[in-house]
Amino acid sequence: MRHGGDPVVEPAPEATGSYVSTTEILEREARLLARRQLSLPGYWRRFVRRRVAAVVVIVALGVAIAVLSPVGVAGAVRGVTALLLLLALATAVDHWVVRRRVFRAHRVLAASACPPGTVVHAHFTVEELTFSLPGHRIVLETSSLSRGVHEGGLLLLEQADGAVWVVPDELLGALGLDVARAGLGHRLDER
Repeated sequence: MRHGGDPVVEPAPEATGSYVSTTEILEREARLLARRQLSLPGYWRRFVRRRVAAVVVIVALGVAIAVLSPVGVAGAVRGVTALLLLLALATAVDHWVVRRRVFRAHRVLAASACPPGTVVHAHFTVEELTFSLPGHRIVLETSSLSRGVHEGGLLLLEQADGAVWVVPDELLGALGLDVARAGLGHRLDER
Protein backbone atom coordinates (compact mmCIF):
# COMPACT_ATOMS: atom_id res chain seq x y z
CA MET A 1 0.00 0.00 0.00
CA ARG A 2 1.10 3.51 -0.72
CA HIS A 3 0.62 6.49 1.51
CA GLY A 4 -3.00 7.46 1.57
CA GLY A 5 -4.32 3.90 1.21
CA ASP A 6 -3.98 3.57 -2.59
CA PRO A 7 -3.02 0.03 -3.62
CA VAL A 8 0.21 -0.50 -5.52
CA VAL A 9 -0.59 -1.54 -9.07
CA GLU A 10 1.93 -3.99 -10.50
CA PRO A 11 2.91 -3.26 -14.11
CA ALA A 12 1.55 -5.72 -16.64
CA PRO A 13 4.10 -8.36 -17.62
CA GLU A 14 6.04 -7.59 -20.77
CA ALA A 15 8.69 -9.35 -22.78
CA THR A 16 10.65 -8.82 -25.94
CA GLY A 17 12.44 -11.22 -28.20
CA SER A 18 14.10 -11.48 -31.56
CA TYR A 19 15.55 -14.17 -33.78
CA VAL A 20 16.78 -14.86 -37.28
CA SER A 21 14.60 -17.26 -39.24
CA THR A 22 16.29 -20.54 -40.19
CA THR A 23 15.32 -23.51 -42.35
CA GLU A 24 15.23 -25.71 -39.22
CA ILE A 25 12.67 -23.44 -37.56
CA LEU A 26 10.60 -23.28 -40.76
CA GLU A 27 10.64 -27.10 -40.97
CA ARG A 28 9.31 -27.34 -37.38
CA GLU A 29 6.58 -24.83 -38.18
CA ALA A 30 5.59 -26.65 -41.38
CA ARG A 31 5.40 -30.00 -39.54
CA LEU A 32 3.19 -28.56 -36.81
CA LEU A 33 0.85 -26.88 -39.30
CA ALA A 34 0.66 -30.01 -41.48
CA ARG A 35 -0.12 -32.20 -38.44
CA ARG A 36 -2.80 -29.73 -37.39
CA GLN A 37 -4.40 -29.67 -40.84
CA LEU A 38 -4.31 -33.45 -41.25
CA SER A 39 -5.92 -33.96 -37.84
CA LEU A 40 -8.83 -31.57 -38.43
CA PRO A 41 -12.21 -33.27 -38.08
CA GLY A 42 -13.45 -34.30 -41.49
CA TYR A 43 -10.15 -33.75 -43.33
CA TRP A 44 -9.89 -37.40 -44.39
CA ARG A 45 -13.66 -37.90 -44.88
CA ARG A 46 -13.60 -37.60 -48.69
CA PHE A 47 -10.51 -39.82 -48.90
CA VAL A 48 -12.22 -42.55 -46.84
CA ARG A 49 -15.52 -42.27 -48.75
CA ARG A 50 -13.76 -42.87 -52.06
CA ARG A 51 -11.96 -45.94 -50.70
CA VAL A 52 -15.18 -47.35 -49.21
CA ALA A 53 -16.96 -46.78 -52.54
CA ALA A 54 -14.13 -48.61 -54.32
CA VAL A 55 -14.45 -51.55 -51.90
CA VAL A 56 -18.21 -51.71 -52.53
CA VAL A 57 -17.66 -51.69 -56.31
CA ILE A 58 -15.00 -54.43 -56.07
CA VAL A 59 -17.20 -56.65 -53.89
CA ALA A 60 -20.21 -56.08 -56.15
CA LEU A 61 -18.06 -56.93 -59.17
CA GLY A 62 -16.90 -60.10 -57.41
CA VAL A 63 -20.49 -61.15 -56.65
CA ALA A 64 -21.50 -60.46 -60.26
CA ILE A 65 -18.58 -62.50 -61.56
CA ALA A 66 -19.35 -65.38 -59.18
CA VAL A 67 -22.98 -65.47 -60.25
CA LEU A 68 -22.71 -64.72 -63.97
CA SER A 69 -19.44 -66.23 -65.12
CA PRO A 70 -18.02 -69.74 -65.27
CA VAL A 71 -15.13 -68.69 -62.98
CA GLY A 72 -17.16 -69.68 -59.95
CA VAL A 73 -17.11 -68.51 -56.36
CA ALA A 74 -13.50 -69.56 -55.67
CA GLY A 75 -12.20 -67.61 -58.70
CA ALA A 76 -14.28 -64.57 -57.79
CA VAL A 77 -12.98 -64.64 -54.20
CA ARG A 78 -9.37 -64.82 -55.44
CA GLY A 79 -10.00 -61.92 -57.83
CA VAL A 80 -11.73 -59.80 -55.20
CA THR A 81 -8.93 -60.52 -52.71
CA ALA A 82 -6.28 -59.48 -55.24
CA LEU A 83 -8.16 -56.27 -56.08
CA LEU A 84 -8.65 -55.42 -52.39
CA LEU A 85 -4.94 -55.92 -51.74
CA LEU A 86 -4.11 -53.64 -54.67
CA LEU A 87 -6.58 -51.07 -53.33
CA ALA A 88 -4.98 -51.26 -49.86
CA LEU A 89 -1.56 -50.68 -51.38
CA ALA A 90 -2.84 -47.78 -53.50
CA THR A 91 -4.54 -46.30 -50.40
CA ALA A 92 -1.31 -46.46 -48.40
CA VAL A 93 0.60 -44.75 -51.20
CA ASP A 94 -2.13 -42.08 -51.60
CA HIS A 95 -2.11 -41.43 -47.84
CA TRP A 96 1.66 -40.94 -47.90
CA VAL A 97 1.45 -38.65 -50.95
CA VAL A 98 -1.29 -36.50 -49.40
CA ARG A 99 0.72 -36.06 -46.18
CA ARG A 100 3.83 -35.08 -48.15
CA ARG A 101 1.89 -32.59 -50.30
CA VAL A 102 0.35 -30.93 -47.25
CA PHE A 103 3.76 -30.70 -45.54
CA ARG A 104 5.39 -29.26 -48.69
CA ALA A 105 2.61 -26.69 -49.03
CA HIS A 106 3.08 -25.54 -45.44
CA ARG A 107 6.86 -25.43 -45.89
CA VAL A 108 6.46 -23.17 -48.94
CA LEU A 109 4.01 -20.90 -47.10
CA ALA A 110 6.23 -20.66 -44.02
CA ALA A 111 9.30 -19.87 -46.12
CA SER A 112 7.45 -17.23 -48.15
CA ALA A 113 6.07 -15.55 -45.01
CA CYS A 114 9.42 -15.43 -43.25
CA PRO A 115 12.33 -16.56 -45.49
CA PRO A 116 15.49 -17.93 -43.87
CA GLY A 117 17.69 -15.06 -42.74
CA THR A 118 14.76 -12.77 -41.88
CA VAL A 119 15.19 -10.92 -38.60
CA VAL A 120 12.00 -10.89 -36.54
CA HIS A 121 11.44 -8.79 -33.43
CA ALA A 122 8.58 -9.26 -30.99
CA HIS A 123 7.04 -7.40 -28.10
CA PHE A 124 4.65 -9.28 -25.84
CA THR A 125 2.14 -7.83 -23.40
CA VAL A 126 -0.90 -9.41 -21.80
CA GLU A 127 -3.16 -7.47 -24.20
CA GLU A 128 -1.28 -7.95 -27.47
CA LEU A 129 1.55 -9.74 -29.22
CA THR A 130 3.45 -7.63 -31.75
CA PHE A 131 5.75 -9.07 -34.42
CA SER A 132 7.95 -6.82 -36.54
CA LEU A 133 9.41 -8.10 -39.80
CA PRO A 134 11.18 -6.08 -42.45
CA GLY A 135 8.48 -4.10 -44.20
CA HIS A 136 5.52 -4.87 -41.95
CA ARG A 137 4.25 -5.34 -38.43
CA ILE A 138 1.63 -7.76 -37.11
CA VAL A 139 -0.33 -7.08 -33.93
CA LEU A 140 -2.44 -9.84 -32.41
CA GLU A 141 -4.76 -8.86 -29.62
CA THR A 142 -4.92 -11.69 -27.10
CA SER A 143 -8.69 -11.18 -26.86
CA SER A 144 -8.95 -12.17 -30.56
CA LEU A 145 -7.20 -15.50 -29.94
CA SER A 146 -9.49 -18.46 -29.43
CA ARG A 147 -6.70 -20.73 -28.22
CA GLY A 148 -3.01 -21.37 -28.09
CA VAL A 149 -1.00 -24.58 -28.07
CA HIS A 150 2.63 -24.73 -26.94
CA GLU A 151 4.22 -27.88 -28.31
CA GLY A 152 7.59 -28.93 -29.71
CA GLY A 153 9.28 -25.57 -29.26
CA LEU A 154 6.44 -23.70 -31.00
CA LEU A 155 3.48 -21.62 -29.84
CA LEU A 156 0.51 -22.06 -32.19
CA LEU A 157 -2.05 -19.24 -31.90
CA GLU A 158 -5.53 -19.60 -33.38
CA GLN A 159 -7.72 -16.56 -33.95
CA ALA A 160 -11.50 -16.70 -33.73
CA ASP A 161 -11.70 -16.09 -37.51
CA GLY A 162 -9.62 -19.23 -38.22
CA ALA A 163 -6.28 -17.54 -38.88
CA VAL A 164 -3.29 -19.37 -37.41
CA TRP A 165 0.06 -17.98 -36.29
CA VAL A 166 3.15 -19.92 -35.21
CA VAL A 167 5.74 -18.42 -32.87
CA PRO A 168 8.97 -20.37 -32.29
CA ASP A 169 10.47 -20.52 -28.79
CA GLU A 170 13.52 -18.73 -30.20
CA LEU A 171 11.32 -15.63 -30.65
CA LEU A 172 9.50 -16.01 -27.33
CA GLY A 173 12.76 -15.61 -25.48
CA ALA A 174 13.00 -16.17 -21.74
CA LEU A 175 9.74 -14.47 -20.72
CA GLY A 176 7.55 -14.44 -23.83
CA LEU A 177 5.78 -17.70 -22.99
CA ASP A 178 5.03 -16.45 -19.47
CA VAL A 179 3.42 -13.32 -20.90
CA ALA A 180 1.45 -15.37 -23.46
CA ARG A 181 0.38 -17.69 -20.64
CA ALA A 182 -0.88 -14.69 -18.64
CA GLY A 183 -2.68 -13.23 -21.66
CA LEU A 184 -4.31 -16.46 -22.83
CA GLY A 185 -5.10 -18.01 -19.45
CA HIS A 186 -7.18 -21.19 -19.79
CA ARG A 187 -7.05 -20.93 -23.61
CA LEU A 188 -3.40 -22.06 -23.62
CA ASP A 189 -2.74 -25.78 -23.89
CA GLU A 190 0.83 -26.79 -23.04
CA ARG A 191 2.00 -30.22 -24.19
